[in-house]
Amino acid sequence: MIPLRRFSLARRTFLRGAIGGASVAVGLPLLEAMLDRHGEALADGTPLPRRFVSFFFGNGVILDRFEPTTTGPNWTPSPELVPLAPLADRISVVTGMQNLGRLPDGSFIGHYEGMTAFSGFSPAMGGAGYTAGGPTLDEVIADRIAATTPTTIRSMQVGVAKAPGLMGTGPLMGALSFRGTPGNVTALPPVLDPRAVWQGLFGEFVAPQDDRPVRLSVIDAVDGGAMRLRARLGVHDTQRLDAHLQALAELEQKISATPPACQLPTQPTAGNEEPEGNEQLAAVSRIMAELVAMAFTCDVTRVASCLFMNGAADTVFSEAGAGTGHHVLSHETSVEGPSKTQFDANIAFVMQCFAELLQVLADAPDPDGTTLLDSSIVLCTSDCSIGYHHALRRQPLVIAGGGRGHLVQPGVHHSTVANNPADPNGFADNGASLPTSGNVSDVLLAILQAFDPGATSVGDAQAGSSTPLAAILA
Repeated sequence: MIPLRRFSLARRTFLRGAIGGASVAVGLPLLEAMLDRHGEALADGTPLPRRFVSFFFGNGVILDRFEPTTTGPNWTPSPELVPLAPLADRISVVTGMQNLGRLPDGSFIGHYEGMTAFSGFSPAMGGAGYTAGGPTLDEVIADRIAATTPTTIRSMQVGVAKAPGLMGTGPLMGALSFRGTPGNVTALPPVLDPRAVWQGLFGEFVAPQDDRPVRLSVIDAVDGGAMRLRARLGVHDTQRLDAHLQALAELEQKISATPPACQLPTQPTAGNEEPEGNEQLAAVSRIMAELVAMAFTCDVTRVASCLFMNGAADTVFSEAGAGTGHHVLSHETSVEGPSKTQFDANIAFVMQCFAELLQVLADAPDPDGTTLLDSSIVLCTSDCSIGYHHALRRQPLVIAGGGRGHLVQPGVHHSTVANNPADPNGFADNGASLPTSGNVSDVLLAILQAFDPGATSVGDAQAGSSTPLAAILA
C-alpha cells in the first residue's frame, strides 16, 4: 500500500484576504502541519530557534550556603539561591564537579583556571598574559548557528560592573567570550554602556512597518481561507487554528493600540557611568537583560554572554550593603563574622540579578507560543568554588531554560558527591580534601549537543569532555 502523503504547511503560511481593495494576511500559529514528522524542526528542515546565554560572576561562593541540600527534582533552593525559587522548576543545579583546567606548565594559581568552565580548555599564555586556550562555548554555538541560520549579529557581549580583575595582565579575567581556534583566540570584551549595546544591536535596525490599520477586521476577510484550511488539518491543528483566530478576534479592538511585535526598542538613557563603589548594578543588569531579550525576540542574534563582574574583581556591592570589595570579602569568609555575612549577601544579590535575567526571558513570548526561556539555555558559574583559596573542587553550575525540550524539566539538583559535614567549605586544608567527582565540561557538552546533536567532544585533552552529563538532559 502506498502511504498517504502527509499534509504540510510552510512556517510562514498566511491566511489572505482583502479589505477595501487592500490585501491583508493573518499569520498562523506554529501547527503540527508546519513541523517535520518528528516535530523537531519546521517542515522545510529549518530548526526551531534555540538561544544560549552565559553568565559569570567572580570570586566563588560559600559552598554550604550555595549548594542545595536536596537532590533530584523539586530541589529546595539554598540560602544563596533563594532568589531563583520562583523559577526553580526551570533550573538545574550541578554540584560536586571538578574543574580540570590547569595553567600551561601544569601549575595552579586560581581564578584563571576557573574560566575553563565556559570553554573546556585550560588557559593559555598569550602575548599580554593569560587568555583562553580555545573558543568559549558561546562562540562555538554561535558558529554552529551561523552555519545554518545566519543572524545579523553572531553573538553579543554585555557587562555590568566596572572594577578590573586583580590577577594582572591578560584578557582572561576581563572577557567571557573568546572566538577562534585552540591556541589562536580573540577576546570579545563585554560592552558596559547599555546605550552602546543598543546601538550595536539596533543602530541600523529597520522596524517592521506598522500595519495596525490593515490588520483591523482581517478576521472576517480571511474567513474563507480558514474554512478551506480546516478541511485539510488534523483535529489538534484545527483546535489550534480556531483558538488562534478566536484570540485574534478578541484582541481586534485592542490592535490599534498595540505596536508590531518587534518594533525598534527605545534606546536606554542609562550609560553605566557611576563610579566604582557607587554603581547601580541592579538597574544596569536589568537593562542588559532586556536588551538580550529584545535581541532574541527580533532574531538579531541567538547567542549572548553577560560578564556580571570581572574575574577576581574587587567590585563593591553597595546596593547589598557592602563597603568593602568583593574579592577582599571572599578571602575573609573562613571565619564567621561581618565579612562572611556580607559576602553571603553579595552572592544572593548576584543571584537576584541573574534571576531577573531569567524572568525577563520567561516573560518574553516566542513567536511559536512558548517563551524565550523555553527556547534558551542559560549557563551560570564563577571562576572558583571557594574564593578563600581559589578552589576548583566542587565548582557549582546553574543551568536554566529548556532549550526546546533538550534539558530536563522540571529541573534537578544533581550532585556527584556528598559534602563533608565536618568541613563543608574546605578551610582545614585549602579545599584539598573537598570531595569531588566528574568534570564540569560534561555540562558544556550536554549543552552543545542542543545546537549540534553530532558533537562528541568539547574542550581539550586536559579539561575537556566526551561524556555529556545525562542527568540534565530530557
